[in-house]
Amino acid sequence: MAIAGALSPTRALRRSRRLDGRALVGVLLTLAAVGGAMLLFNATNDSRAVLVATRNLPAGATLTAADVAVAHVRVDDSLYQAALPEQSMAQVVGKQLAEPVHPQQMLVRDQISTRPSIAATESAMTIPVSPNTRHFSLGSTGAHRQFDGIICWRSTAPRSSARSK
Repeated sequence: MAIAGALSPTRALRRSRRLDGRALVGVLLTLAAVGGAMLLFNATNDSRAVLVATRNLPAGATLTAADVAVAHVRVDDSLYQAALPEQSMAQVVGKQLAEPVHPQQMLVRDQISTRPSIAATESAMTIPVSPNTRHFSLGSTGAHRQFDGIICWRSTAPRSSARSK
């Protein structure tokens, strides 16, 4: 009868006050596996931060901070060397484009114009010409290509008083 008293229904249905060691080991193993997987994923993630255009921009457009975004991409080393890295954001804003860009297109160094921007006291205009137009300054072929620049100068010499009379 001593055995029946030891297995009373209230004592048999009562939860144990100590933690189950197997459950604790299982939780710790799960946390270690998830943490290890995250570390492995981050170590093998070889994406790099580059600059991309946020919208369509024509050639000659001045870049603003809203026109450029940072994207993490996986590219070959040769492509990454041509691309503009995230750190060049400050140097790119305010520069003009040498050629048009499209949304989400990775920006490369050759797309940024090295020519100085047009000052407030200067003006630019477009002169339409056909591809077959020949100019003396365009080399041996004489043909020009799209986005070739032609510089036109205008000089305003002061009129002498003798001529104006």
